[in-house]
Amino acid sequence: MLLKKLQDDFAVAMAPMGVVRGKFNSRASHEEVDRYYKRLADVEASVPSLEELGNPEGREQAMTVMVQAQEEALAYKRECEELRAHIAAQNEEVERLRAEHAQAIEGWKREYEVAEHWIGAIRTLGSLVLDIRDRAGLDAARNYVAKYIFPPAEEAQVPVQAGQEGQGGAQTQA
Repeated sequence: MLLKKLQDDFAVAMAPMGVVRGKFNSRASHEEVDRYYKRLADVEASVPSLEELGNPEGREQAMTVMVQAQEEALAYKRECEELRAHIAAQNEEVERLRAEHAQAIEGWKREYEVAEHWIGAIRTLGSLVLDIRDRAGLDAARNYVAKYIFPPAEEAQVPVQAGQEGQGGAQTQA
């Protein structure tokens, strides 16, 4: 963390001079030191010395090295442009996915609110059914029907109506 902070601070201090901070945790590949020095030596060997620049072959060799360097620079520039275009496309895809994600969340929120509404309506309806049943005495009516109208065979009884008690004795069931 300390090195990261030092690099960040250095980049801020050097920004006026055009120095840009490298990407944190990038997967950039770095050239090995011995390979770098070998390439540097190859370039130095291809550049003519000051004495050689005085003759036409030396100047031609210097021009060849400069043209090769320019071609390499252009190739790197094209590669950077391609990478920037790829990054821009990736950023657009990220933004599209963020918008899609936000829409999905909003849809889920609306569906949740509708579900909550229906759950509340079902609870209210259940309470109303219980209230109506209690007020109408449906439990008492159901118990009466179960006991006297459709009783189990061993529990069958005939209800005694008021005023019939004691007239002609007990009623029997067939």
